[in-house]
Amino acid sequence: MNPTRGEVWLYERPDRKPRPVLVLTRAEAIDTLSRILVVPATRSVRDIPTHVRLDESDGMREPCALALDNTFAPRKALLTHASQSSAPRRWTRSAGRCERQLLARQLVPGYVGA
Repeated sequence: MNPTRGEVWLYERPDRKPRPVLVLTRAEAIDTLSRILVVPATRSVRDIPTHVRLDESDGMREPCALALDNTFAPRKALLTHASQSSAPRRWTRSAGRCERQLLARQLVPGYVGA
C-alpha cells in the first residue's frame, strides 16, 4: 500500500521513535518516486508562521502542529502505515494549507500565510 497526498503515516527509522508525518507529494507522482515529501507533526506547538496547528477535529489524538521548517523526503519504505484516525478530506485540506504556506514563504519573504 502506497501513501497518498494528504494522508498521515508513521515514519519509522530503526534508530528513532516512530513519528507521524503528513504526505505532501502529489498523488500522481508517488508511485514513480522512491522518496516523497512529508512534513512531521510535533507536540511542541509554537506560535510561528511555519507551524500549521491541528487538533482532534483534524483527526489527531491530541493538539499538535505540522512543522513546515522540518519538511523532508524520506524513502517510502520508512513510512510504515497510515493513521487510522484521519478523514481524507481533512488531511487533503491540511496538505493544501501546508503547500500554500510553503509556497508563500518561498515567493514572498515575510508573508505569514493563510
